[in-house]
Amino acid sequence: QLTSTRLAFLFAAIACTVLLSEELFAQLRFGAAAANFQHTALLGSMLFMTAWLFSVPMKRLASSKFPSAEELHAALNVKQIATLNDEIIRELDSGVLVIDSANQVQLINDTARALLAAEFTPLPVHVGRLCSALFESIQHSRSTTSLATRPFAVEHNGTDVLPQFIALSSGGMLIKLDDHAHIRRQLQQLKMASLGKLSASIAHEIRNPLGAISHSVQLLQESNTLTEEDIKLLTIARKHTMRINRIVEDVLQLSNHQQLRTEPLDLTNQIEQFCIRFAAENQIPEEQIVAQ
Repeated sequence: QLTSTRLAFLFAAIACTVLLSEELFAQLRFGAAAANFQHTALLGSMLFMTAWLFSVPMKRLASSKFPSAEELHAALNVKQIATLNDEIIRELDSGVLVIDSANQVQLINDTARALLAAEFTPLPVHVGRLCSALFESIQHSRSTTSLATRPFAVEHNGTDVLPQFIALSSGGMLIKLDDHAHIRRQLQQLKMASLGKLSASIAHEIRNPLGAISHSVQLLQESNTLTEEDIKLLTIARKHTMRINRIVEDVLQLSNHQQLRTEPLDLTNQIEQFCIRFAAENQIPEEQIVAQ
């Protein structure tokens, strides 16, 4: 086991002290001829040299060939994170490409391959060979300071793709691709949802004054001083208020996304009622309308 540098030099110093003590003891006991300080000094120097050799260069060599447990753990974590990032990019709903400063595609996920009709194209490949329309869009975005984007059509499958460009510090570019038709459908759904909320709000606002009008018509119909013409006009007004109230209820039912209930419908009766109501509202004799 390799010791630390300080501990190795401590052992060398202890060994030199023991050797010098032996030489001093031999000189005192047997005379100056029995002691050899030059040999002892050479041996001590060799001890210090050996301590330095096994504590500094050998440790560096061993650490370069055999990484420590911390380094192995860090390398394993980096590998796991890289694998996780690749998996996340692969499962994204949007297409993702990474190109370098030479316009070589270094990374592409499955969604981008499907959008660009490049399922079997190996990497790395120049973005112009992968999709010429995308390369033209990149060139156009680089000519502007804000990396402005515009949708383009893929030649092989006719898909409209909307790109988004993000410049990287290495000189490359991260490209995010989305299906433009899907984005338009989502926008249309948002518009319809907003329109439904607006219609429901308007329907609620109409319902309050409509209730007041219907109630007033009912009170007027209960009067004993009405002429036949007044009764006819009030009947028309009440029918129209009922018609508007039915339209408001239909709008509210659609906006609340209530589940539809099915029931049998007598079309003959409905058509006859429509003809009677249409004749009364437009002052047409009922004999001129024939239900078939």
